[in-house]
Order: sequence, then structure tokens, then C-alpha cells
Amino acid sequence: MNTVYVFNCEWFDPVKNIGTRVHPIYGIIEVKRGRRYAKFDPFIIASQATQAYYANYPSRIRGKQDWLVVMKKKPRGVIEKTSTIPSAHQEEFMSKLKNLPINVDDQIIINESEL
Repeated sequence: MNTVYVFNCEWFDPVKNIGTRVHPIYGIIEVKRGRRYAKFDPFIIASQATQAYYANYPSRIRGKQDWLVVMKKKPRGVIEKTSTIPSAHQEEFMSKLKNLPINVDDQIIINESEL
């Protein structure tokens, strides 16, 4: 029997600069605390989910009190698969062997009785 896990979600308003904004310099994603997505679309399957953490701003600036900072979080126990295989250390050329003397024995003895 196959099992499918479904998550029931509440969505923040995705409208740019009304419910969601991105900091122009740092790329920090912010969502408005009280703004929710108006359409009824509460369910996703587990493969579509991403774990995130919503943090309050530490300052008391009026313009930031209603906004939350979104931080992507890596779930515990998940190992990311690397797509590259580390190669063994190997030099392309054998430069240290250039100046080595090569001794070749000119005499080849063949035992005719073994032929």
C-alpha cells in the first residue's frame, strides 16, 4: 500500500510590496504578519514542502513591526546529495620523469630448447 503525506498550510499574501517583499541589497525575504492568501488552496504534498523559520525584527521600528523575516531551514536528518564525484589527485603530466636516464639492455637471450 502506498502512502501519500499531505500538509495543511496557511499561506501569506504573495502580492509584491503588499504581503511580501525582498530587501534590495541583502535579498532578505519578508512577509506581512497579518496578510493571508485569499484563495482556498490549503494542501500540498510532502515533496513540495520547504521548511522555513519566521523571525520577528529585533528592533521597535514602526515600519518593521508587522513584518516577519523568512529564513529557509534545512530539516534535521536530511543529507544533501552532491552531484559531483570527487576525483583522485592526479597530475596531467609526469614532469619529474623527463631527466631520468633510461637503461636498455641490448642483449636478448632466448632459450631455443623451450621453443
